[in-house]
Amino acid sequence: MDAVVNHIGIIMDGNRRYAKTHSSKLFDGYLKGAKKAEDIVKWCSEENIKEVTLYTFSLENAFNRSFAEKKILEKLFQTTFNSLLKNKNLNENDIRIRFIGRRSVFEKGLVEVIEKLEKATENHKKIIVNLAFYYGGRGEIVDAFKKILEDVDSGALNKDDIDEDTIKKYTYLDKSSYPEIVLRTGHVSRLSNFLLWHSAYSELYFIDKLWPEIEKQDLLDIIEKYKTTKKNFGE
Repeated sequence: MDAVVNHIGIIMDGNRRYAKTHSSKLFDGYLKGAKKAEDIVKWCSEENIKEVTLYTFSLENAFNRSFAEKKILEKLFQTTFNSLLKNKNLNENDIRIRFIGRRSVFEKGLVEVIEKLEKATENHKKIIVNLAFYYGGRGEIVDAFKKILEDVDSGALNKDDIDEDTIKKYTYLDKSSYPEIVLRTGHVSRLSNFLLWHSAYSELYFIDKLWPEIEKQDLLDIIEKYKTTKKNFGE
């Protein structure tokens, strides 16, 4: 029986390099990448994938990018998220939007539109799209352990009952299945602090195309490779 892909994580790498290669403005490169993200959600839905987690903006990028680039990205996020609020496809295609990451460092305007998006789509069930925003895999684990310690101290949790399932319940993706596939574009073969807890047994695929260049056939090829891969899960 063919393996089923329920959840795929994607590192959308290569927007800046795409802009340089095509002599485009940086904003245009990111905008092209944002539109490609809409395409990938559509393609995943067509393939009956129930959940997609997109690495949208890392926690490290929030502090390491130049002031000018952060302003460009801030404009892009505001434009994209406000556009999503008006996008009829979210309702027509039953798409649920969730944001995972450290909301304490979100700009106020972004928090407001993010909460509106989540509220407007909270009952949609065809496909869940997790936008990893101001996100870091190590930071997610740190945040989970802080919450675990708080519950142990308060008596809500017995430390002897803590196991892998317990820890998962305290992560940002507490109710999600583990991703069967993690895909990265952009000529780079590393996870870059993405879904570190959740990807322990994920199949990792790295393709040379820059993110805005990816096509549906690339996704289909990866799904086919996954179906023929033997899963040992540490055995």
